[in-house]
Amino acid sequence: MLVGVLVLGALFLAVLADGYLQSYRIGKKLEATYPKLQALRSALSAGRIPDHETFREAFTAVQDLRARMDGARFTFRLASDVPFLGRPVRAVRMGGLAVEQIGRMAVLADELVTKLFGPSGHTPLFHNGRIDLDQLNSILPIVEEMPSHVSAALADVQAMPHVPFVSRFDRLKARTLSELNAAQSFASRAASGFRFLPGFLGENGPRTYFLALQNNADQRGTGGAVLAFGILRVDHGRLRLARAGPIQELDQKVGYTHVYAIPPNVRFYLKQARHLPRINNGLNFTANFPAAARMWARQVGKAVGAPVDGAIALDPVAVAHALQGQGSFRAPAFPQPIDAHNVVHVTESGQYQLSKAGQAALPQQLVAGAFRLLLNPRDLATMARGVGAALAEKRIQLWFVHRKEELLVRSLGWSGALDPGKGDFLLVTQNKRIPNKVDLYTHQELRYSLRLAPSGDGQASAAIRLVNDTPPGKPVYVAGPWNPYALNLSMLDLYVPKRARDVVVTPSSPLRFSYLRGPHAIDVQPEGFVQHHDGQTRVYTKLVKAWPGHPGQLTYAYQIPRVATCLPDGSFSYGLRIGHQPVARPTVVSVRVQLPAGAELRSTDGDWTVSGGVAVLHAQLYRDLEASFVYTTDRPCR
Repeated sequence: MLVGVLVLGALFLAVLADGYLQSYRIGKKLEATYPKLQALRSALSAGRIPDHETFREAFTAVQDLRARMDGARFTFRLASDVPFLGRPVRAVRMGGLAVEQIGRMAVLADELVTKLFGPSGHTPLFHNGRIDLDQLNSILPIVEEMPSHVSAALADVQAMPHVPFVSRFDRLKARTLSELNAAQSFASRAASGFRFLPGFLGENGPRTYFLALQNNADQRGTGGAVLAFGILRVDHGRLRLARAGPIQELDQKVGYTHVYAIPPNVRFYLKQARHLPRINNGLNFTANFPAAARMWARQVGKAVGAPVDGAIALDPVAVAHALQGQGSFRAPAFPQPIDAHNVVHVTESGQYQLSKAGQAALPQQLVAGAFRLLLNPRDLATMARGVGAALAEKRIQLWFVHRKEELLVRSLGWSGALDPGKGDFLLVTQNKRIPNKVDLYTHQELRYSLRLAPSGDGQASAAIRLVNDTPPGKPVYVAGPWNPYALNLSMLDLYVPKRARDVVVTPSSPLRFSYLRGPHAIDVQPEGFVQHHDGQTRVYTKLVKAWPGHPGQLTYAYQIPRVATCLPDGSFSYGLRIGHQPVARPTVVSVRVQLPAGAELRSTDGDWTVSGGVAVLHAQLYRDLEASFVYTTDRPCR
């Protein structure tokens, strides 16, 4: 009997030892495979198109790993099922299965890239202003399959057990889960984007879109003042620029009366600023792009005498992104060829060196010339990458009449809609209120401090500076006729969570400004501090003035109930979302969050620096930013 027990024990140990040995070898192969897949995922999620050698290396590594696992002796699977002692083997086995799923997704990604851009980077998918809808629809099943493989990989990694005394496994699991969650988001967004395209391209009938070229040298809530426009006709994949010109053509034709059903967030600014509902200036004071775009579509529809199916706002940076690799075009009003490298300078600065006639003619020529290149791209892959970057930076914003399409672009983050989330939120926007182009030389600075109470409530302070660095000697088209020179008079809006309360603004005194030009006076309103609600945000608004050497400054102090939320385990979670307004120069942000006395930070997500109970974050905003952390206090939250 004893001998039998000893023999069984020896067999058990032999099985376990052999399982450990095989898991070690497979684990080494897993470690060698992971960086190749990581390089592939990073490239795709960043919008870069990997070459076929990168795909080949990933495929080979995954096949080698699969062969190693398939060739494992039965002891590998047997050892993984042993309670407790088999955890290291099971962790390696589940990790191998997850990598196999990621490898399958990489195979689909390679097929997708080849169908989109061809084996050499060129494809007939988009040529001579027409997108082949049949080819586009053939790609959709590939994209639809990708999220399922990421979900399977996530399930395998989540099934990896905790291995006592081997913290390396836990760290690897946490990192992999984070990256797979990001990959799942990317794959789901890609599938949604492809589902959106056929309808947008007129698969079910002709579409008409209003193109608004915004100029960041003259800032508005949605981005910049609308400098020029285009009317884009789309029918069964064929794109045609039907009309283009300076925005004054539409604003003057439609007039400023008979505007109906104005959304409250647009009506607020028209009333407080005592402003006419112009497309160029007035309807776009709100930072909530869908509200402005809806009003644009109504006005443009009246001006062109036909319904408008959507609005697409883009600024010169978006055009520069899209023109990368596409060559140059000529505009008769401008002396040099225009391409990706100089289109921002031409639009936001160079055109103001031209004569009045040249400035009047250039907007239509810019739109028409750029679209001639974009409707017959030399390098579709590079153009797609540029458009993706512009969408992420809100350099392109989309709105559609059709509710399903509007919801889809919101889910993709392309709509410019306000999305404060459930935690803390900040968005600074600027609306310049006098004619000039000094926003090209102006930037915003935001210093935000928050003191967290043991209850999770917060005492917030947001200090905003408008810094005007306009160089001396600029022409009147740029600097304006104002005294002091190059004056920037702007409404600064601070968007915060709707539940914020008890605001105190400094300086509190009204800002009065009036400039007499001929028989007409420019009277800029509102003089004092005003506030309103926009969706799930509260908006604080006040005028500031800034000129070279004299920045404008505002400080808002306010309370935010429940800014940190309670987690099931009794800890607190603080999340901060900082919105981004497309501007000529990036907004500079500094955040300082003071934790309650005795609190301990448990984890962070984002570029926080933590010391002495204070979490600090510094950034320049090129796109929306999110950061969070979890902390515990002496008493668990409820």
